[in-house]
Amino acid sequence: MVQLCFLRQFKSSIRKSDYLALRLGFLTKHKLPLSYNFHNYIVRSMEDEFHGILGISYPLWGYAILCIFVNIHGLNIYFWLSFIPAILVMVVGTKLQHVVSSLALEIMEQTGPSVGTQVKPRDDLFWFRKPEILLRLIQFIIFQNAFEMATFIWSLWGFQDRSCFMKNHYMIIIRLTCG
Repeated sequence: MVQLCFLRQFKSSIRKSDYLALRLGFLTKHKLPLSYNFHNYIVRSMEDEFHGILGISYPLWGYAILCIFVNIHGLNIYFWLSFIPAILVMVVGTKLQHVVSSLALEIMEQTGPSVGTQVKPRDDLFWFRKPEILLRLIQFIIFQNAFEMATFIWSLWGFQDRSCFMKNHYMIIIRLTCG
């Protein structure tokens, strides 16, 4: 199932059947009418979470400072760091797709909507029973992408084309594509 979730994240974020199953489970759990605008509720919830994710914590500041001081000529640390968000996006996307698929399958395996189909979100669907790990990884991905773009723009603006940061054009293209 994990391989299928990994591949499904590239096609579309959530299948319509999974969305409808989760919607039905949510409406039944909260005893809401079928006319309830579930989509608006999800959008509002994501906007609230978005504000919490964008904050920069002390470990992220420490990470940025460490990257700046460890960047030694020839080490190309910014090039190698640009691959981390791309890899983490695939890992996090696969896990989130697996959680959604697992919940949708559980709802569909129940006897039917008339009996009381319910969504049962729980921590054991996540790594080490901690959904916070996924949240911190998403926060790190966002920070790393912003840091990547900021260092690129700073190098471009501050040093122009004579800098060692801008010497290898292929590495710059790969960095920006991964970021």
